[in-house]
Amino acid sequence: MKVTAEWLETEIKKQNDWLQTNSPSHYDYKRREHKRNYYVNKLIEKEENGLLTINI
Repeated sequence: MKVTAEWLETEIKKQNDWLQTNSPSHYDYKRREHKRNYYVNKLIEKEENGLLTINI
């Protein structure tokens, strides 16, 4: 799936909001944290390479 920076930023915000309202002991915390980090890394990769979209 090809996505834009705006899409990635929206998903990162959703994950950050969830992480801030739930405790690290929540069963889904690590998965959500990994998902957020993945999107952040994709956003950085997209910007470093000057791409308009990036595959996730």
